[in-house]
Amino acid sequence: MAGNIFTYKLKFMERYKPLLLIILAFTTAVWSYIYYADYQTAVAEGKIKSQCEINRKKEVKASHILVKTLDEAKELKARLLAGENFGKLAEEFSFCPSGKRGGTLGYITKGQTVPNFEKAAFSLPEGEISEPVETEFGWHLIKVEKIVY
Repeated sequence: MAGNIFTYKLKFMERYKPLLLIILAFTTAVWSYIYYADYQTAVAEGKIKSQCEINRKKEVKASHILVKTLDEAKELKARLLAGENFGKLAEEFSFCPSGKRGGTLGYITKGQTVPNFEKAAFSLPEGEISEPVETEFGWHLIKVEKIVY
């Protein structure tokens, strides 16, 4: 009798094999879509959160070193990463008047500086030094010392 049930199940599966494959394919597609949609939502939420974080910043206390060439800026960035003092390098190399004060600009708000400088300054976390940023004045290395929300 067990053989008869087994035979019946095989015939049933053979008869409905196309339908079972369609159901399997549909289920796989639905789960793939759900996974992909969740992934895209997570990525979008991360981008929105970081953009909100940037837009929430009211002021940043920043310092900078202004030099004439990209090569100078890269060399100074390497020296800063090696542990040299930002203020001393600003006094020695920056041709901005703020260089005499260690590059300190004080607190800046949005709209107060040129767009490239502002974008870099407001996207940095506290204590970080930017990559070289080009403006019409030259190449800047920006350090954010404090953020006010």
